[in-house]
Amino acid sequence: MFGRHPRTVGAIGATQMGVDFVVEEEENLEDRVTEMAEIHAKLSYILDENRPEGELIVKDGPTCLTRQNMLTLSLSRDMDSMGKDVFVVDLFVPPTWLPPTNCNPLIALPVDSNKKEAIVIPLWVPGHYLLCVMRPLQKEILFLDSEYKIRAGGFRSEPFRSLLRSLAQQIVPGLWTEITGKDVEGLPAQTQGNDCGIFMIMFAWYTVMGAHFDFTVHDMPVLRRWWCVVLIENLQLEGHGKRFAHFKDEGRATVCANVPPVFRIPPKRTYKEITATESHDEHSYAKRKSCRKNCADAVDSCLTNGVAVPTGSIEELSKDLLEKILLEVVHDAGDSALQTLSLVCRQFRDIVGASVFKRKAHLAWLDSCVNWERHSEEFRSEYRVEYQLA
Repeated sequence: MFGRHPRTVGAIGATQMGVDFVVEEEENLEDRVTEMAEIHAKLSYILDENRPEGELIVKDGPTCLTRQNMLTLSLSRDMDSMGKDVFVVDLFVPPTWLPPTNCNPLIALPVDSNKKEAIVIPLWVPGHYLLCVMRPLQKEILFLDSEYKIRAGGFRSEPFRSLLRSLAQQIVPGLWTEITGKDVEGLPAQTQGNDCGIFMIMFAWYTVMGAHFDFTVHDMPVLRRWWCVVLIENLQLEGHGKRFAHFKDEGRATVCANVPPVFRIPPKRTYKEITATESHDEHSYAKRKSCRKNCADAVDSCLTNGVAVPTGSIEELSKDLLEKILLEVVHDAGDSALQTLSLVCRQFRDIVGASVFKRKAHLAWLDSCVNWERHSEEFRSEYRVEYQLA
């Protein structure tokens, strides 16, 4: 995936950042010019704000990117580690590790985490992206913040730092070396703009590859376009192949409007609606506060065991009824559902994060496994209790 570097002509052309270009033979110049023209044609089509935001650009398995995603480039879920044994945590999972849900982080990690060369954990706190990289083999944990120069400890979130320290001990017990941006020589710093998401992605890539940091905040416009090139040339539109990779015939036909675009179901709130109501200073392009459609979909899929669910909006359900529905979901899907449900919306998170809900869910599971009527009252009082970790 990373065969090209953003500073090379082969990526997106001259960057005006003092790059020393190698003089090529005359016979190769025409091919290079053609390649650059095709890349710019791809980007002109994909980053055209006048075209529908919901048009699917790439869909490869669970990865689905629309024009809106490409315009903001706020999240990248795919990282090619070029042969390295690296695990990347989904950006939406770490918030569930904090109160009130307090989900077990080990559920989201592979069983052989202690053998990984790196575990990349992207983090989101209100208004800012952060990054944690664990190197279990070296017992090193990096807390990287693009604004490390203005942070007293070099990292914005103490709750995440404390939690990840504990997680590191669970993966490999012993003394770990902690590293922040203040300890990394030449680590670029964010001094302006809302590019913390791009910094997070670049920090992850350079750290995993062990590369020298050679970009600055002034390179962000070039890096954003380069990441678009990386994504469209390495991911495919499901059922259509890699439409834009190396500008194939299908890609050219798409740009020329000879192939109809593919759309996904539009979100409940559009990007423009969100940015119109939320502060730009808090990087509103990355925040998604309302997930009403997802809430409704979750309720529709619940097994209610005869409980009547009224039609209409999720807001119309009483808290008690919604709790019964979510208990059935957790009972059917297991403890991992606590993590998934807490990501749907704030209302779900508040319910499944409550200790009384977790107790009810565990006891419901116990009741499905044991016929308590066959045992004495003394036996039930001793063993029909919520589990506790020693």
